[in-house]
Amino acid sequence: FQLGSANIPNFATGASYGRNESLNGMIQRFLPHSDLAFPLAVLAGLACIAVALPIARTLYRRGDNVGALLVTAFCGLLVSPISWTHHWVWLAPLAALLVSRAVRGPKLATIAPIVALAALGTGLCTIPPAGNNAEQHWNIVQQLLGNCYVLGTLAVFAVLAVRLHAGRPSVVELAELSPAIGTPAANRG
Repeated sequence: FQLGSANIPNFATGASYGRNESLNGMIQRFLPHSDLAFPLAVLAGLACIAVALPIARTLYRRGDNVGALLVTAFCGLLVSPISWTHHWVWLAPLAALLVSRAVRGPKLATIAPIVALAALGTGLCTIPPAGNNAEQHWNIVQQLLGNCYVLGTLAVFAVLAVRLHAGRPSVVELAELSPAIGTPAANRG
């Protein structure tokens, strides 16, 4: 599927369809009718894996199993050739995680992601017209709105990668206690 059917035009209404929130869908919309779109999507997927895997591994090693699972899930959604908006069910456990962390210690670093997630939940990605190749004519604002799941996830991955590389706690670690055993994650070795 990854190398065959997903690249066939109009497969599952077409990879460029506006509700396909994957790297492939976004690139197909940015470069309609280009033979380079799918190979670029494959390269972008490999780059995504190269960034997400160390993030997930670091979170797991720090005791943040849920954070590691969510990073892995969102990476899977990004690299899949087709990730319809209803495939993004991982937003629900992310919301639960963020709310539980914010309740324990409301801080900007735990509340800001909730606000961003709520914005995604309003259906921003469904504002631009979709179907009948309307996506091929999106302007920049429509591209930003129509690709908000992908762009938002890439932004979070970038922030996490920088924070973890700098040795700073991740967004999900900013709540002071680990959900696993009630001790600071940094003290669990």
